[in-house]
Amino acid sequence: MRLDTQHMKKISLSTTSLLPVIILFVIINGLVCYNAIMHNPHVGYDSKGYSLYIMSLSDFTLPTKGQTHEFFSPPLPFIVPAIVYRFCFFYHDFFDMDIWQCFFWGLKFAQYQNVLFSLGVTFLLVLLCERIKPGKHALKFLSLLTLGMLPVYYKTFAFVRGEPCLLFFVMVAVWLTIKVIEEARYCFIWAVFLGLSLGCVILSRQWGAFVLGSVFLAFIGPFYYEKQNRRRIASFLSYVFVVLFVASSWFYISLYRDHGTITAFNKNRLPFAFKNQPPSFYGGLGFPDIFMNPVRPAFNNQAIPTFYSEIWGDYWCYFIQPDDWRKVFGEHIKDKREYLGRVNLISLFPTALMVFCFFYGLYDLIILPCQKNKKADILSTSYMLSYLIVIISMVGYFWFLVTTPTGTKGDTVKATYMIQIFPFLSLTTGLLLNKIKESKTIYYTLLLLLMLIYVHNFPAMLTSYTEKLIISF
Repeated sequence: MRLDTQHMKKISLSTTSLLPVIILFVIINGLVCYNAIMHNPHVGYDSKGYSLYIMSLSDFTLPTKGQTHEFFSPPLPFIVPAIVYRFCFFYHDFFDMDIWQCFFWGLKFAQYQNVLFSLGVTFLLVLLCERIKPGKHALKFLSLLTLGMLPVYYKTFAFVRGEPCLLFFVMVAVWLTIKVIEEARYCFIWAVFLGLSLGCVILSRQWGAFVLGSVFLAFIGPFYYEKQNRRRIASFLSYVFVVLFVASSWFYISLYRDHGTITAFNKNRLPFAFKNQPPSFYGGLGFPDIFMNPVRPAFNNQAIPTFYSEIWGDYWCYFIQPDDWRKVFGEHIKDKREYLGRVNLISLFPTALMVFCFFYGLYDLIILPCQKNKKADILSTSYMLSYLIVIISMVGYFWFLVTTPTGTKGDTVKATYMIQIFPFLSLTTGLLLNKIKESKTIYYTLLLLLMLIYVHNFPAMLTSYTEKLIISF
């Protein structure tokens, strides 16, 4: 009887400590759901291009360069919206809708599926934390808190774009990779699972190629340390590559056939040279506008302040800030420049904390392989994958920005393009904060500050473009 009572107490304590995680999980995905319902699907980066893409895809053909400037984008995120549009198109009389209303609801389904992707991303982040620290719910809470306080997360998931789909399959691939490595599941069926998930990654966005390299490099450690498994690992990776190739190569072969390259884009590319961009692109910090007026056209084509203002605010004016050239959608929206400047200012603290935790984690990455135990192995693999994804993605994105200059506009500098790095920055932040829990004063002070900043930045997470306008092209 005493054992039963003690067991029930443990379950009760575990449930109580898990409650903040559940609440935060619901808040994050509740905000994503609100934005999916309320945000106008015609407003977003390249929204017209993606709208035309969906329209073309509804005829079961990949769009051409003449049909949309987003012709190079992989099709996976837009298949369901295209099916919805086509179904409504054929039965619009039954639903008492005209063609443009059908098109509108096709776009809305693209936003609704983003809610499912967000549920998957946050759930997989929780599962990843559980794998690293079983039964320790603080890491789950801290990682979700760090991810959930980023306005770029909600903005990205409100738009009709491929990045939410990309991020979901990145999380699936990372979870599978860690499970395979830590449980030595180097068999065909797991190679199929991992290969399919990686195939979905690069069928979501071309940025996914950076993750492919990260996943394959993560197997270097096991290949080096597990001498008895080297042949199995080599065979496993071969199977992964074959499945990945079969699942996704058809799209990139079509790009090569039609445009002469598998990395086709709608802007001209130059050979890599720092002179492609002006000095202000690399070194400009945007003072004082970054804390007073952090929206376009302030600090045009300055990478650091623009990327920072896109993480914490709405530099390109598609989410909460009105813009003169978008009055048709945002004439009812109040100007929020002063508020966004304040958001940028107080968000220096969580930014500095995330950067510090990221670099501090390199120490753990170095010493963990020296500790021969299961927990160290899981943590080492998680750290390795996190660092590979963040570093390779940012290096690749930097190469893209340098080789694809857009003059003084700089409209390729968007944090949404790198949404895949933020769950892993959140994880490395959560891991370090979880370490300092024993110093209660420091821990709870940091936690309180982060939660206060979350509350202050809350309006930046809710769309202002809520008019449900239906337009034609």
